[in-house]
Amino acid sequence: MFKYPLCKKATNDILMIVFLATVCAIGLNIVFVHVAADVLPELAVWQYVQAANLALSPLQFRWLSYFLPEIIISSGVDVVTTHLLFRTVYLGIALFFIGLIARRLIDNDMAPIVMICAISFYYAVSTQAHFQFSEEPNIMVYSIFIWLVISNANFLFILSCFVFGALTKDTVGFLIPFYLIYCLRFNSFKYSILTTSILSSVFLAIYIGLRWYFGADREYLGGLWQYSENLRYIFDRPDKGMMWTLASILPLFFIAINWDRVPFVVKSFVPSAVLFIVGHLLISRVEEFRTYTPLAILLWSGVLAIKYNVYINSADTATPKSEYRAE
Repeated sequence: MFKYPLCKKATNDILMIVFLATVCAIGLNIVFVHVAADVLPELAVWQYVQAANLALSPLQFRWLSYFLPEIIISSGVDVVTTHLLFRTVYLGIALFFIGLIARRLIDNDMAPIVMICAISFYYAVSTQAHFQFSEEPNIMVYSIFIWLVISNANFLFILSCFVFGALTKDTVGFLIPFYLIYCLRFNSFKYSILTTSILSSVFLAIYIGLRWYFGADREYLGGLWQYSENLRYIFDRPDKGMMWTLASILPLFFIAINWDRVPFVVKSFVPSAVLFIVGHLLISRVEEFRTYTPLAILLWSGVLAIKYNVYINSADTATPKSEYRAE
């Protein structure tokens, strides 16, 4: 007799997540339009440069970030309208799955709201007046991939999500260690190694294939190595230069000092997070701290999970107590 109220509550939770994700995605686009108002007239040129294979590395290799909009643009739709539409959809889907992840991991009804709003606020603050349309689909891929993995989804769905990500931005490769560690805990060794090998092979094939097809002999935007510039920027502009730590170093530190209470799914993600941070400090700009947003999906969820001690057995299950009650 308790199933109907629980099912109704679950439905209401999902509808709330959909509503909030939609509102925040639209709000993030409004912020972007205001911040980038002066450069939006240049978007048509940016799109042409990408589509004509004239872009710098690594922008040219982030294929789906400009190819999918180009399909709509070629039918006569305005360039700015098209990219804003894609940006809204990507962010909306990303925030929806971020809400689902929080609902799954944290035994508190406010968790999805907190996570969606916190990540939206962080991403809004990171908005800059230039074009980087691979970031929104990258966040979407991270959120969907994590959700599929912790939901024990069919590997074909996981692989499809991964392929989309690899064709959009190569930072999806940092998800491979997370997948392997988590998979080894809940699947056979043979299955874990086989599926991880497939992901790794697909990633390498796409990474090399894109550079072979478009041509790797091109200038790297801003220069490849950025560690010295990042060090200078951190000291010159600590207000902006340390913002990346909010989604990376600080939650990792909190997780480290509470390691015994950390859910296994978050522990599984730590090696990927460390590799992500090191890689970005070496070849990415810390002032572009929105690139660290994918880390917040699980690291911030992990901080909240520690607070509410969601797991019945944090080492062996990804199902919170609320989910058991719903059964």
